[in-house]
Amino acid sequence: MDMSARSQADAHFKTVRDAKTTTASKRINQERMKTDSDKSARLKAARLARDVEGAREAK
Repeated sequence: MDMSARSQADAHFKTVRDAKTTTASKRINQERMKTDSDKSARLKAARLARDVEGAREAK
């Protein structure tokens, strides 16, 4: 089947758009995962500090 120039251009545009969307989605997901891990680390540090402070007050 012979594709017209318009069909080829549309197919190329769709491929490029999908690639950009996929790349952007991956980047956003990586940023979200990093933010989640940073938040988890901050919460863990806060819990540890609270537990240490509670242990000091208990003495």
